[in-house]
Amino acid sequence: MKKTLLVIALIITAIVSSKNNSGKEYLDVEKSKICKSYIGQIFSKPIGIIQNYKNEDGLTYVRYTRSSDSTRWSYVCDISNDQIVWAAWLNDSNKWGRWRQEDKTNLTYDKDKNEVSFKLKGRSNITRVTL
Repeated sequence: MKKTLLVIALIITAIVSSKNNSGKEYLDVEKSKICKSYIGQIFSKPIGIIQNYKNEDGLTYVRYTRSSDSTRWSYVCDISNDQIVWAAWLNDSNKWGRWRQEDKTNLTYDKDKNEVSFKLKGRSNITRVTL
């Protein structure tokens, strides 16, 4: 009986750990996909219009041009410790705005599917990003 419980516990641990990031280091190209999906979800924009234009100091920079008025919108994502948070470029003051901690979102990495998933606060849908 103890052996059976031990085997079950090991199986459950293996399943849970495969769904958890456990400190996964994302490549720049993976951070780009995650950031574009995250910003696209927040601002209801298709990820196809969002461009990754820079990766620097562990941060991921993306932007898009809004078709209705041709204005450019730029954002930076910080992806670390299984979380993502963003800030926006403020055109009027020509500097980066504050980190939007209220939108900080947990990331879950599934290594079997090589996929990251997240759910924005106040929303019911889960976004899945294949890496």
